[in-house]
Amino acid sequence: MPTEKLARQTVKHPSTRVKMKNLEGLTQIRGLPLEMLNLITTVTITRLAGETMEVDWHAKFPMNIRFLRVRICIDPWRPLLVRYFVRVGEGRRIWIQFRYERVFRICKNCGRIRHTYPSCGVDNLDIERELNSQLKNIRHRFGYDIGMDVQE
Repeated sequence: MPTEKLARQTVKHPSTRVKMKNLEGLTQIRGLPLEMLNLITTVTITRLAGETMEVDWHAKFPMNIRFLRVRICIDPWRPLLVRYFVRVGEGRRIWIQFRYERVFRICKNCGRIRHTYPSCGVDNLDIERELNSQLKNIRHRFGYDIGMDVQE
């Protein structure tokens, strides 16, 4: 049967052995206040997570105001950007959250896709170095200071 054959092939060739350079997928950006729901802000925010390929944007009513949907290209070998704070005047900060559609295995230890926490073999020092490198790259490339002190 074709279904059984496909299942056997999937087991023989798990996705962890396939070396992909980039992965394109849909991402929901959640938590933006109404005044930030525009195309320019969406593209700017999306650049933090990956290369913007397409924005599902319709500047007419009715429109979805719970989240914005963006097709982005990400590096599957680096931790995903899941959420961060944005300053919105007078020191107030809000969470912006990225939800990656059809990505089911995200490790809660290292932030990478293709495996989950119990099977994560990445050392915590390597994770910290990778995240610091990513933050430094974002600051250098875009001029955004997205690092934060969890004690604030």
